[in-house]
Amino acid sequence: MRKENKGITLIALAITVAVLIILASVATYSGVGIIRQSKLNKFTTEMKIMQTEVNDLYQKATAGETVEVNGSSYTGFEIYNIGKELDSQSDSVFTNESSGIIDKSGYKLYDQDTIKGLGIDGIEQEYFVNVEKRSIVSHDGFEYEGVIYYTLDQLPSGLYNVEYDDKNTERPTFDVTVEENGNNGWKVKISNIQYNGYINKWQVKYQKEGQRYWSTSEDLEFTLTDPGNYSIRLANGNITSDSQQFLIEKKEVTVADVIEQTMTENTTVEDNYGNTLEVPAGFKVVLPDDNIKIEEYNVEKGIVIEDVNANGEGSTTAGSQFVWIPTGTIKTSGGEKTIDLNRYTFASDGTETAQGDNNIYENNGDSCKELESSTYGNTPARDITDFLGKAGPDGTGGFYIGRYEARKNGNKVIVDKSHTVYSGLIQPQAASLSQEMYKNNDNFTSDLVNSYAWDTALVFIQKCTIYTDYSQRHSLNKNGPSSTGTNNLDTQDVACNIYDMASNYVEWSTETANNSGFPCVHRGGRYDNNFMASTRLDMAVNYPYDYFSFRPILYL
Repeated sequence: MRKENKGITLIALAITVAVLIILASVATYSGVGIIRQSKLNKFTTEMKIMQTEVNDLYQKATAGETVEVNGSSYTGFEIYNIGKELDSQSDSVFTNESSGIIDKSGYKLYDQDTIKGLGIDGIEQEYFVNVEKRSIVSHDGFEYEGVIYYTLDQLPSGLYNVEYDDKNTERPTFDVTVEENGNNGWKVKISNIQYNGYINKWQVKYQKEGQRYWSTSEDLEFTLTDPGNYSIRLANGNITSDSQQFLIEKKEVTVADVIEQTMTENTTVEDNYGNTLEVPAGFKVVLPDDNIKIEEYNVEKGIVIEDVNANGEGSTTAGSQFVWIPTGTIKTSGGEKTIDLNRYTFASDGTETAQGDNNIYENNGDSCKELESSTYGNTPARDITDFLGKAGPDGTGGFYIGRYEARKNGNKVIVDKSHTVYSGLIQPQAASLSQEMYKNNDNFTSDLVNSYAWDTALVFIQKCTIYTDYSQRHSLNKNGPSSTGTNNLDTQDVACNIYDMASNYVEWSTETANNSGFPCVHRGGRYDNNFMASTRLDMAVNYPYDYFSFRPILYL
């Protein structure tokens, strides 16, 4: 009997359609998943590239190298300042703990302009970067399966470092050693990694005590510059080691350790008596002459620093020398001496009397003060409150005064022995030249000498030399002023390695006399009259007097 073929039933058709729909949805979901995974991999790759570049910038910073970015040069720890100020997006990334990092200090925005300026290819996003911490945070983050990722630490397991197939459940073990690596630097080295698996690439995670973030190194050797207690561990995806602890103790760097070495950052050094001073970045400590033994070189004698090239290649200030003036209690060959940062008057035997911010009356009877601002046309100190806070015992415990009167290098200032003394200029010019000398330097501040600095330097000289009445000295070179070098002043007017405070040219200061016609106060002695080292005298603003020079100061 012939059996008729009546075609597919409605039930079979419905089942077929359902299967096709399911297969289509699976294929679509699979395709979307692949696209999402691809985008996440791309994001991960960008993060790795940025992490590698930031690690490289950190190494260049600690090595004192120079990086060029869009026409600007960054040398040594200036590299930390590459980038732009944070934008409003940083609030949502840091403040709300989305990135796991709540302290945004030290971070800079690496926008596309900055990234391209660094020559980094293959980067489409923007990043928040802290080179010192070797930390990168995505500006916008990347959303994957309902979670937004901002850092490498947050990425899903198995996507960072290397791909591996490892079911080992044991934690890796390792050894860590720490050794000194140059001035105020320590090299951390990971070795003897033991792990029963297939991982050939580890991240090193380290965290200083008190900090909430873990910094990352892609290398098993890296440098730290901040003393403290640290925790350290290894990581690869979801596999981490137990933490180990190590301590970095601040080294006592001596003057002898750093003679003729250029500081790449502001560095505290110690003399042979245990007195400390801050050597600014871009300077080196130099021996003033061959008669001083390095092991005997101390604050009491007047430690000299020299500008190596603080403003970059072609600097007009390179070669400038300054002398450290300590404040507070110092140790000397004659016991402890206290040098208060203050304004002083001096008796005929040199005895000093602190005046603070009182009016001090000068030769013409006008009262003198350090003012925050002046309406007389003269220029006050850049920020006298800032100076007193930073240069006092609660700050760095001192400041630097020019070893010589200012010299002229083109239309710029240099403080050396070979150029011609910068004279015949008005007080506002002297102030502007001193304040502009290191205008763009974040490590320290330059200014025209103020009355606190001048008087405290006199007290320092009187307490640390045989010249207990140095404030009363004058007319030490009657043969005429020395316009270059120091002429016969080498033996007649030098104390604690500071020249010509009692002779040669009188010098402008930022002190103000209460006289609208004569508000500018000059200090110090002159070669041919009875002006003493401690003299203060009012002068007019707009007259460029002969034999008037000036002296810059530095403070950190």
